[in-house]
Amino acid sequence: MDVSESIRMNRAVRQYTQQPIPEDIVHHILNTGRRALRPMVRTT
Repeated sequence: MDVSESIRMNRAVRQYTQQPIPEDIVHHILNTGRRALRPMVRTT
């Protein structure tokens, strides 16, 4: 399972390692988050 699939499936990570995350993966995660659906802001 890759990062994009994990985000789409809304899975939680319960175990962490000390491995550093490659910079390209971090950018991919951030870009995916920017493209995520946002709730509509309603003003009353």
